[in-house]
Amino acid sequence: MKLFEITNGWMGNSYVRVLVIAENEEDAKTLAIAPLKKDGKNQGHGKKYWTQLECKPLCEDVSNVWVGDANDE
Repeated sequence: MKLFEITNGWMGNSYVRVLVIAENEEDAKTLAIAPLKKDGKNQGHGKKYWTQLECKPLCEDVSNVWVGDANDE
């Protein structure tokens, strides 16, 4: 399993993202839709909020110890 960061290009206090553990990018994007759709509808956003997604792999094997980089994004 891999760790992915799914983003939609929107900004709040920081950039909007969902962290997902999945087998591949396609599955990660599919899993991210539900929380993004819920958040988007609660804020009055349209379908683009949860359909135009970018996927960034963060960790190739979550069965091992992993630490992300420090950042302020």
